[in-house]
Parts: sequence; structure tokens; C-alpha cells
Amino acid sequence: KRPKLLPLPPFWKLRCMSLGAYFSCFAFEHGEMLTCGRGEWGQLGHGDLYPYSKAHRPCITVPTAIYTFRKLDIQSVSCGYAYVLALTRSNQVYFFGNNNHSQGGLGPYYQEDVPFSEKGVSAPVLVRPLSHLKVVQVDCGSFFSAALTDNGDVYTWGLAGCLGLGTDDEVRNAVANPDAVQSSQSPSCRLIVTTPTRVPTLKDIKLIAVGQWHTVAVDIHGDAFTWGVGHQGRLGHGTVEAHLTPKKIENIPK
Repeated sequence: KRPKLLPLPPFWKLRCMSLGAYFSCFAFEHGEMLTCGRGEWGQLGHGDLYPYSKAHRPCITVPTAIYTFRKLDIQSVSCGYAYVLALTRSNQVYFFGNNNHSQGGLGPYYQEDVPFSEKGVSAPVLVRPLSHLKVVQVDCGSFFSAALTDNGDVYTWGLAGCLGLGTDDEVRNAVANPDAVQSSQSPSCRLIVTTPTRVPTLKDIKLIAVGQWHTVAVDIHGDAFTWGVGHQGRLGHGTVEAHLTPKKIENIPK
């Protein structure tokens, strides 16, 4: 079918947008954010306005403003599979949606007593572990997230095998608070990191991009580093092997 014009408020100028698995986010120049789609994990950000139950999966078919963000100036937005990270002009990061692998980076004690199947955050919350940093970019995978700071550092959190921190033992050594390294409540009991943790082998990074299960970071010299799942050769190293730490892609023209 042909493209159809969205029913957005007149005179609003779109700043950026991002798409999740079954939902969409739109951020505007004056700071508002609108969402639509399916919201069973809270990924639409409207809190209890559209409550979730197993018998009712809330869907919003028209872009609707998130009340929380009416007082904030959203600079950019990134959607994961069923969650969202939003970056404000004051370099603060907000999260809402699926948090069952701690992809929100909210720390080891947030929702610690909530069952795995209910670990959703239905309204935006500040990612406080990042508050002392000047974050300039955020991006989301399926079950992990990444943030770039103004001094070129990269922080990751969520599913441990996608974070660039190394083996399980190396992950435990990289995370300052032992409580922040946990096992997910999923059937596979995968290792997760609940707090943003700096990737120690990266420096002077100017840009990041996150796929479902892998990440690329580009430094100020134009070198690209990738890590994560390597299926189909997505890491660019001439193999289909996974890499648990960043590895430079060779022979990229500059």
C-alpha cells in the first residue's frame, strides 16, 4: 500500500524517530515524545493509562504523547526489541519497557523481587547509574544497551555475552559491584549486568551502533571495532565466530 501521512499535531517538527519490534517512537524539536503500537512490556511509556494483563495486550493505533516527557527536552530516542532509551538535551538517560535482562541499566536492586515475566517498566524512569556522566548517544539491542559519553568512553549493560566485556569471569572482574552481575530469570539463566559498565578496551570513540546481538564502535581515527554474535559474518572479521571483546575490522578504506 501507499505511504500514509501520520495524524501528528500541526506545526510540530520531528527531531528523530526509532522503531521497536511492534511499536514506534517519535521525538519532536520542542521535546515531546509520541508512541504507538503494542505495549505489553510498558514500551509505550504511558504508565497505568493502558494497563497490561495476560488477557489484554494494550495497543495504541495513533501516536500519543508521553506525559512524563512534556517537562523534558528529548534529544534522541532508541528502541530495542521491546524497550526504549531516551536521551535529553541535558544528557540524562530515561528508560521504559522490557527490563527482564536489566537492559534498563537501573542497577541490581531495581525490581529485584519482581517475577521475570513481569519485569516491565511502564513509565519513563531516570537511569541513575549514568547520571554522573555526560552521555551523548544511546542505542539498544534486543536485550542489551550501550551509551557513549562525551570523552569517548562506551558503557554497556544487559545480556553479558553482548557487552564487549569478555568471558563470564572477565565480566565479573570488570563490574565494580558484585551484586550487579546476576543470572536472568529466563529458562536459559543467562548472565546479565544490571549496571552500566565501561568497556575498558575502547577509547576515543565518536559513534556507536547496536544491532540485535552485536555492536560497532568507531573511534576518532576512523577505526571500527565490533563485538557480539558473529552469525552470517555480521562482525566483519571474515568469520562467523562470536567475539566477546571489541576487535578492530581490518582493511576498511578511510
